[in-house]
Amino acid sequence: DGSSSRVTLPDGTCRFYEHMPSGDDYDPRHRMEQVHIRARELLNTRKWLLNRGNEPDSTCDNHPILKQICPYLDPRRVIASGFSYGSTTCALAATLEPSAFQCAVMLDGWFHVDYTSQGVEYDFPPEAFGDVWPKKREKDARSQKDGVSTMNRNNGSREECNKRSCLNIPCVFINSEQFHGYKKLYRATVRLADQLNNS
Repeated sequence: DGSSSRVTLPDGTCRFYEHMPSGDDYDPRHRMEQVHIRARELLNTRKWLLNRGNEPDSTCDNHPILKQICPYLDPRRVIASGFSYGSTTCALAATLEPSAFQCAVMLDGWFHVDYTSQGVEYDFPPEAFGDVWPKKREKDARSQKDGVSTMNRNNGSREECNKRSCLNIPCVFINSEQFHGYKKLYRATVRLADQLNNS
């Protein structure tokens, strides 16, 4: 999906980090589509690992590490965990398929996109917050200036969270001292934690 610093593809070629478009070409949907790819990869990896030990001629037999861990994998005790964009990925995966994980542990989560210079700012991923996707910025006809993209926001109540299918499994948020300095990121993390506490 272009979010890794470097990844080797099945054909042997390498794909490097893909910088997001900037300026007038910036579209918030690109980042959200990207995290959906990551979340699906996480969910598919979970399913693949849990099914390895149940298949004849299992791949586990060909990989020493998998051979060691496959017999001990319990689908009822899977925890999602990630750092930064990995936390965002975990939050979305657990929102899309809450029964896949017993809980999630998220470190310094990247839960806010701030591109106000281009009129875009939103909590991320929107689904985890019970929000809808922001739209690409549009010109304000009266002022000819770009307006910050807005969205319908969940108020944090159990009823609203269930209705919008936001993140609703037990979670642990671990934040470094440096992370506390990023006020908007920290505020979004607190919002997500409060939402879970209220549900």
